[in-house]
Amino acid sequence: MSVPTVTVIIPTKNNSKTILNCLNSLLDLEYPKELVSIHVADAFSTDDTAEIVKKCQSINPTIKLHLINANIAESYNQVLRNTNSEIVAFLDGDAKADKKWLTSLVSRMRDHRVAGAGGIVLTANEQSSLAKAIGYELTDRFLKMPEVCTRFPTVNLAVKREFARFDGDLPCAHDTEMCYEITDDRKQLVYEKNAKVYHYHRETLKSFWKQQYNYAYYAVRIYARHSRYLLSDTKTSRIMLIQPPSILLAMVLLLLSFIQPVFAWGAFLIGLSLLAYYLASSAILAFRFKDVPAFPYLITVLIVRAMAWTLGGTAGVIEFTKDLIAK
Repeated sequence: MSVPTVTVIIPTKNNSKTILNCLNSLLDLEYPKELVSIHVADAFSTDDTAEIVKKCQSINPTIKLHLINANIAESYNQVLRNTNSEIVAFLDGDAKADKKWLTSLVSRMRDHRVAGAGGIVLTANEQSSLAKAIGYELTDRFLKMPEVCTRFPTVNLAVKREFARFDGDLPCAHDTEMCYEITDDRKQLVYEKNAKVYHYHRETLKSFWKQQYNYAYYAVRIYARHSRYLLSDTKTSRIMLIQPPSILLAMVLLLLSFIQPVFAWGAFLIGLSLLAYYLASSAILAFRFKDVPAFPYLITVLIVRAMAWTLGGTAGVIEFTKDLIAK
């Protein structure tokens, strides 16, 4: 069987610290070099990202730089309009690929029922305690994923060209939307554990909060379109989805306790249950990855994410409701 051509698309915005590692990892892939084209979609970075890409481009013309003033989803679409490869692979500008990454993904896509394949996301910046804790929780979820999945993030994903399409109105969660559309078409997304990508996770709570808040905000629109995945998402467990409404209920009960003190008990019990879950989950992850010092960072990650999802999801519901009323 012939080896398919592949376009790798990398969205960037001020990734000067990581883009060189990203490009070097792609140039070092164990995949026929003449069959791979690398396209960097840069959203007019204000640092040296574009200059670094241009230098790499002067050495290796398979690298193409696109300066695009648009969100990530529309950036993907603009690059896709100018490509005709058989397969499109996605990698973030703050990630780097293992040598066998592309070979592993493509090998799973020979079946006509398979539209795409995704792999595991590991941590590149383990020197940061917060990033390492974020990575433990994420990697643990990937290790539990089934062979056939409902979605993968575009930090580690390849799809057949005809399925590569994004909703340009979604600045976030666009990869989830595309994957749900693929599975709605009765095509499969398969998990390939040997397709490894190393991601530079957030190193500050502020940036992590913002990332998770935005995910939740736009996830509301995705689940409104694809409600059947709300409790059957292979990347997000049900217990993760239960946390935001539980926290919101606790907040409501706490407010009601000013009117009727008995409601405070409900808020207390929900808060205590969630805290027990976060403590137990953090202990399990610290033990599983043999890193006891990561315990307090894991608790922090779980709590911050849950609060960001709660507030982001609430804001998303309010905005979505306003849009429905306006129509």
